[in-house]
Amino acid sequence: MQVALRIETDGSIAGITLDSSSGYNLLDESAIAMIERISGLPALPEEAGNRGLAVSVPIDFKLN
Repeated sequence: MQVALRIETDGSIAGITLDSSSGYNLLDESAIAMIERISGLPALPEEAGNRGLAVSVPIDFKLN
């Protein structure tokens, strides 16, 4: 699965969306909740400008 998000210049996270599904609603919701719990990212360096940073994060769950 792939989760897209935006890191704002102050280090906060916004705009979390699911780019591609795992095929399991519970895992998709867990991945988004995991990203929502992230806090305390450092502010982006001034060289990044004032636009923030868009990233796409792959997340793999291992099921036993």
